[in-house]
Amino acid sequence: MKLHKILTIFTLLCCTTLLAQDQLNNYKYIVVPNQFKFQKEAGQYRVNGLTKFLLEKQNFNVLLEDEVLPMDAIKNNCLVLKTTAIDDSSMFKTKIKFQFKDCQGKVVYTTEEGESREKKYIVAYNEAVRQAFGSLSNFTHNYEVKETENEVEEVIVTPLPKVTEAPLVEEVDEEEIDEEIEIRVKEGYKNSSNNALTAEAFGVINYKLKNSQGQTVYTILYSGKEDFYIVKGKDAVIYKMNGSWVIATNDNGTLQIKSIDIKF
Repeated sequence: MKLHKILTIFTLLCCTTLLAQDQLNNYKYIVVPNQFKFQKEAGQYRVNGLTKFLLEKQNFNVLLEDEVLPMDAIKNNCLVLKTTAIDDSSMFKTKIKFQFKDCQGKVVYTTEEGESREKKYIVAYNEAVRQAFGSLSNFTHNYEVKETENEVEEVIVTPLPKVTEAPLVEEVDEEEIDEEIEIRVKEGYKNSSNNALTAEAFGVINYKLKNSQGQTVYTILYSGKEDFYIVKGKDAVIYKMNGSWVIATNDNGTLQIKSIDIKF
């Protein structure tokens, strides 16, 4: 009877693990940070590079967080899983396990806890990380397109109309024009300082810009270029100009640029 119960529990655990692993097939990309929270510097003990390598061995499409995301991941960050590490090491034993979280911060899968008694940290972490990912040794990632994926709203920024011909005008100093735009932006920044928007991260590197009442004013998606975001659902982009954030909007073919105060 006891043996029967043990076998039943073992079977349930195996089924649960297999189900969790299969859920990983719902995600196309995995992002590994350059520095986990327990590390004092990026790449310490070579944990990050080894993590990327071991995931790629299981056929995952893995990117480090400073790499540019593919366009489909920019448009739909829920294709991406983010890797976190839980270090529970003690004085005599190195212990680590990894979790994969979806765009809402929900844990999709947690590896086994790997451990090592090696005294040299670089050797100990190498052993522990490899042991942790042993729980995926019999799993090969095979991305499965979700039915709802084709329904994801695409973010399209309509290009501004090109000017093919311009009337003759007196020569204008380009530096004066740049200075005028800069002054307008700075004035707008002063006026908007009391209406700062707070950036709330979601997914990997996308944000919801919320006002003081907690309402989402803009949802911005990382473009792949530093300090440059696409505004979801609008013909607009947000980027830095002269050290200040601005929003550029295409309003019926007219470019409107105004400052925007964001607190990241």
